[in-house]
Amino acid sequence: MNEAEFLEALAKFAPSVRQAFIEAIQDITDNAVLAQVVKAIESGDEQAVWRALGYNPSVFNRMVSAIGVVFEQGALLTIAHLPKYATASDGIKTIMRFNMRDRRAEEWLRTESSSLVTGIEDDMRIAVRDTLQVGISQGRNPQSTALDLVGRYNRDTGHREGGIIGLGSREQAWSRNARQRLVTLDPGYFDMELRDKRFDATVARAIERGEPLPASVIDKLVDRYRDRALKFRGDTIGRTETLAALNKSEYESTRQALEQSDLPLAAATKIWDSAGDGHVRPSHRVLDEMRAQMDEPFISPTGSRMMHPGDTSLGASGKDVIGCRCRVRYKINFAYGVE
Repeated sequence: MNEAEFLEALAKFAPSVRQAFIEAIQDITDNAVLAQVVKAIESGDEQAVWRALGYNPSVFNRMVSAIGVVFEQGALLTIAHLPKYATASDGIKTIMRFNMRDRRAEEWLRTESSSLVTGIEDDMRIAVRDTLQVGISQGRNPQSTALDLVGRYNRDTGHREGGIIGLGSREQAWSRNARQRLVTLDPGYFDMELRDKRFDATVARAIERGEPLPASVIDKLVDRYRDRALKFRGDTIGRTETLAALNKSEYESTRQALEQSDLPLAAATKIWDSAGDGHVRPSHRVLDEMRAQMDEPFISPTGSRMMHPGDTSLGASGKDVIGCRCRVRYKINFAYGVE
């Protein structure tokens, strides 16, 4: 696919992956039995609290399916730019097609979805552990701690809102900082981009007068902050996973095109293509326009090895993957080996 199609696909599919993530988290928090969670917190048993949430990995099935749709559509866009027919070494021509049931394609989808869901689950377990510890250190009662985890019920929306479940470690730390700054009337609260600015005047008055904010107000503002942090994380997951799926689909569809044409991997060259603006991370500016063979990884100045942008199969760190907007251009020499 060309750059315009790539960006259009990214803009089209990232919201569906993001929404599937948000809805999965909403499913968990809405269906958590609060009294059960409170009782588990009272026991002080972290595992009991985790079980009380009723989590099951199947809640993320729709998100996994959304990533699969991105992968298939990206491959179809790529194939559309290749010759209509693949010509084998014996001269027989067949329609160029992308096989979603190909072993490598299925393995990537399985591995990528498993890694993503496991990572989200790990973050939720950390949320349970840290929320219990913070609740104890701050003297919050089990009911308040449970509400910190799953959020408070909003009669207008019919959903729980403001829970810490679903936030990554980074967003969890941000929300704890927001509470601490509100409790201590720290003006640094106004530097937090995800705060609900509609309440800035209330906070400013409290700071000016040196009067502590009511606990109910602090809870409300922290809940608002967590809601925005959850959306922020959803946006990050949506873009990161969509970009990874699109880049992987181009890579796999190109490999399949080579195989259908009885061509070796050496017949294709891949070229790293950064977004080309001031937001590109320094390591990826170095990679821009770098060429590699199909079976060779790009090597970032950070040491990360990637077969394409967004690739984590070779152990690339989040520093080179999360929020990346790069893509790869492929050049296939269909006359390779012809004298």
